[in-house]
Amino acid sequence: MRASRKENVYRRIERFLREVWSELSKVLWPSKQEIVNNTVVVIGVLVTFGGCVWVLDLVFRYLVRVLGLYST
Repeated sequence: MRASRKENVYRRIERFLREVWSELSKVLWPSKQEIVNNTVVVIGVLVTFGGCVWVLDLVFRYLVRVLGLYST
């Protein structure tokens, strides 16, 4: 009984992996150029938002010092 159950488990794993492979073959993978373009966009957005956060940090730091809320 135990051996047949193990075999059943192995067959289920095999069936699962075959189904995964089948689904992966249906995926429309992006081209290299699309990946490069999307990467450039992501890096550009990160740099832009990082710059905005940096500028806001400078402004708030200046305001805190001018208003005397923090002494250095």
